[in-house]
Amino acid sequence: MCIIYAHFFSLRINELYFFAIIIEKNVFCIVFCFIFASLNKPEKTNHKTIAIMSTTEINSNFRIKVNGINNEGRKINTLVGCDGAIKLIGKELFDKFVARAFNSTSDNTTCKLRRGLKITFYGK
Repeated sequence: MCIIYAHFFSLRINELYFFAIIIEKNVFCIVFCFIFASLNKPEKTNHKTIAIMSTTEINSNFRIKVNGINNEGRKINTLVGCDGAIKLIGKELFDKFVARAFNSTSDNTTCKLRRGLKITFYGK
């Protein structure tokens, strides 16, 4: 009568995975060992967490004009800097709009919000 035993072992050290399979058949023993690196995909970076450029670089490359209705319900039509635009629309949207302006080939880039605010980046 032939009896076969199989044992499975796994171990993780840092980002390496070690797997071992031991197959025993009567007196003979066969060992298979596998080593894998982590197969996890790198985490996607989101534009919300990446600062594209510093505020001085953005202010030196663009004039930022905002027109429409602000948070208090007043009509505005003024030039603002980075700080003024961030106060009006928030950092996440501002980073998205700056990336769009840098990737644009035209002299000006207009970004519109559903709440009636329009932000235009004029290249210097």
